[in-house]
Amino acid sequence: MLESKISYIIDHIRRRNIYVPLLALTAIMLMYTEAGLRNDFDIFLAASKALFEGKDIYTETYFDGYHYYYSTLFAILLYPLGLLPTFLAKSIWIIANLIILARMLRLTDMQFIVLGVRKSLRNIILLFLVLFCLRLIKGNLHLGQMTILILYLSLESLHQLKKGQILWAAFLLSLAINIKILPIVLIPYFIYRGQFKVVLATALTLSLMAFGPGLMVGHQYNREMLHSWWELVNPSQQKHLFDLEETSFHSLTTIIPIFFMEETSDRSSIDVSRNIFDFTSDQVLIIIHVSRSLFVLATLWFLRTLPLKKSISPVHEWWEISYIFLSIPLIFPHQQHYSFLFIWPAIAYLLVHISNESRRIIPVVFLVIIYLSINAAMLLGFWRHYFEHFKILSFGAILCAIMLAISKPDKKWQNLPR
Repeated sequence: MLESKISYIIDHIRRRNIYVPLLALTAIMLMYTEAGLRNDFDIFLAASKALFEGKDIYTETYFDGYHYYYSTLFAILLYPLGLLPTFLAKSIWIIANLIILARMLRLTDMQFIVLGVRKSLRNIILLFLVLFCLRLIKGNLHLGQMTILILYLSLESLHQLKKGQILWAAFLLSLAINIKILPIVLIPYFIYRGQFKVVLATALTLSLMAFGPGLMVGHQYNREMLHSWWELVNPSQQKHLFDLEETSFHSLTTIIPIFFMEETSDRSSIDVSRNIFDFTSDQVLIIIHVSRSLFVLATLWFLRTLPLKKSISPVHEWWEISYIFLSIPLIFPHQQHYSFLFIWPAIAYLLVHISNESRRIIPVVFLVIIYLSINAAMLLGFWRHYFEHFKILSFGAILCAIMLAISKPDKKWQNLPR
C-alpha cells in the first residue's frame, strides 16, 4: 500500500511535468545558500585565470594553500565562466550539476527498465537512491566539486557504448579521465571484455585532449603543465602512499596508516585514540599495497567469465561495473567524502537486488548500516568530527563492497536480451 502511494505521487509529478519547477526551486535555494560561499570552485576559476597569465597552475597554491589537481583542458573550458561575476559562475555550475543529476537518474531508471523492474518499484528505488546519496550530493554541490560530472560522463559513456556509439562513448570517457583520472579504471575493464575499439578510440582522444591545449596556450607551456601535473598527482610519492595531509581523507591510503601507525593516529583535533597496532612505516606500506591489490583482484569475483568474453547478462554487467566504481574512492589516494558518490551504481543495484529477495531482514539491516555510515555526518552533525575521526564512511564503503560481492545477480535475470 505504501509503495503504491509513494509511486503514485512520483508518477503524478512525472505526468504533470512538475520536475522542472522542482528542479528550478532547488536551484534557486542552492544558489541562495551556496553560490555566495567560497569553495573548491573558486580554486578552479583561479587556476583557469592563472593559466592564461602564464603561471604554473600546479605549483601555485590558492586561498588556504590548496592545489589545483585537474587538467589543463578543464582550466581552459572554465575560462569563460571566470569572466563572469563569481556568484553567476557558481550559479551556472549548480544548475548544470542538477541537470546532470536528473540525467543520472534517467540513466539509472533505464537500467531498471532493461531488468524488467515494475514502474512502481522503480520510482521507490530512485527515491531511496537519492536519499542514500544525499550527503554525497550535498557535499559536491556545497564544495563546488567535480564528482557528479565525472560519474555522469562515465555512466553516459557506458550507455552510449551499449547503443554502439563507440566514438561518442570514447569522447565522454576521455573527457572524464582527462578532467580527473579516476575513471581510468574502465580501460582495463574494456580490455578484459575485448572492447578494443573503444579502448583505441579513448587512447587517441585522450592524447588529443592532453596535447591539444598547446594550440591555445603554446606547446612548450602545455608540456610544462603536463609535467607539473604529474609531479603533483604521481601516486608513487610518499605523501600519496601515506595520505595524511588532511584529516578529511578517506581512502585506504589514509585509513590504514591512522589505525596501524601510532605516530599518525593522533593527527586529528579529537583527543580519542584510534590506534589498533603500531607497525613500522615499511610494514604499513606493505599492508597498503596488499589491501589495494586485493580490491583490484576482487574484480575477478565479479567478472565471472574468461577474458575477451562479454558479460553473462545485462545485470551481471551492472553488478561488475558497480564494484569497479565503488572501489575508486578506496584505491585512489587523496579522496574526500564527496568522491564516494561513485557508490551510486552499487546502491542502485543493491536496492533492486533486495527488493527481489524473499528473506530481506539481514540485507536490509546491513543496508541501513551502510546508509548511516554515508549520511551520519549530515544527520548527526554534532558528532560529525567523530565520524570523520574514525573514518565511518570508508568502512561503510568496504561493507557495501562485501554486500555487493555476496549479492550475486538473480537467476531470473540471466537470459535477459542484451
